[in-house]
Amino acid sequence: MAYNLIRDLFQARGVPIIDFGADIHAAIERGEMPFRDDIHLNERGQALLARSLQNCADIARRPTQAGQRP
Repeated sequence: MAYNLIRDLFQARGVPIIDFGADIHAAIERGEMPFRDDIHLNERGQALLARSLQNCADIARRPTQAGQRP
């Protein structure tokens, strides 16, 4: 699977990965369809992605114990 190859390459090179698959799967389990077809996000899916990215940005802005940003 291409996703696994990319994930493994990024991990090997220390490149951060934002994986919002759990959010997508949770939405599907709640009966919310985040896709307009087999791959493209609809408005609900875009909102899930935006929340996930905002959460990552919020975490990145938090100071670490040494006063540094992660």
